[in-house]
Amino acid sequence: MLDTVARKQIAEVLDKQPNKLVLSNLADKSHLYKKTVVQKIAVQGRVMYQMERFTEKQAFHENIELVALQDIIFDCFPSIYMQLNIFGDEAQCDFKVTKKGKLLSNVRWNTRVDAPGQKSGSTVGNDKGLSKDALKGDGISIRS
Repeated sequence: MLDTVARKQIAEVLDKQPNKLVLSNLADKSHLYKKTVVQKIAVQGRVMYQMERFTEKQAFHENIELVALQDIIFDCFPSIYMQLNIFGDEAQCDFKVTKKGKLLSNVRWNTRVDAPGQKSGSTVGNDKGLSKDALKGDGISIRS
């Protein structure tokens, strides 16, 4: 269901090793797991991800390798979950599939802007799914 542009956008963010991912808003309300949260952890000095899947009353945990993360995300989104939120050091991304099947994306890149009057670590807003380099000269304002 995802087109190649959307897959590329999500893959670009996943390559940055995000800290946390949240899959929510079930496409099929009868699915066993109501929500899935994936967090980056360190296991014996290796970067891994802990997947926490929630039912109505229980939470199930599974540790997965970094290389398997992308496959798991694309298996779940948007076929099982209609919303994907990704939180990382470099960006926060929100992907949502509407009831009509349209994919909405909002990517906010965190930048280190230390201009006069700006706070360090201001956020550049981007709802076009573009990379940070593509934002240059795009008329995007910096919010603090």
